[in-house]
Amino acid sequence: MKFSFQTCVIVLFASLIGVASCKKLDDEPENGLPTLISRLYISFSDYRTNNSIKNLMIVDPADTNTLNNTVQYLSPAKGGGPVLFDPNATSIFQASSGAVAQDTFIQRIPLDDIYGNPGDASQLGFTGFRNVVGLGYYSYAQQNGTGDRQ
Repeated sequence: MKFSFQTCVIVLFASLIGVASCKKLDDEPENGLPTLISRLYISFSDYRTNNSIKNLMIVDPADTNTLNNTVQYLSPAKGGGPVLFDPNATSIFQASSGAVAQDTFIQRIPLDDIYGNPGDASQLGFTGFRNVVGLGYYSYAQQNGTGDRQ
C-alpha cells in the first residue's frame, strides 16, 4: 500500500490534533505571580457592656507578613461570633458568640465599594439566634426560581 505525501501530511496533522486534545481539563494553572487574597475578616468574642472592645478586624490584604494595614470596627454584636462576607450583598454578617450576653440579632455591616470600609450596621432579629455556631446564605433568583447555596 502506497501513501501519497498529501495523505501523510493529513495523518500527521490529525495525530497532532489528537495528542493536543488529550490534555486534561483539570491541569494546574500556569505558573505566574501569586494573587493576593483580598481581605480577611476576624471576629473577636470579647465583650464588655461599655462597648470598649472592637470586635471585628479587617486585614487587607490578607496574605501579608505583618498586620499593619488593618481596620478595627466596633459592631453592635455582643461579642463577636461567626462572621460571613457575602459579595452579592457587599456586606459582612456577624452574629454574637452568646457566651457572655444573649443577643438575638445578626448584624449586617455594609462595606464601601472602593476600600471595603465598614458602614453603619443594621440588624436581623430572631429569638432563635442565640449561641450561633455558624453562618451561611442562600441566594434565590426570583426571575427563574433557581437557588445557589453558598
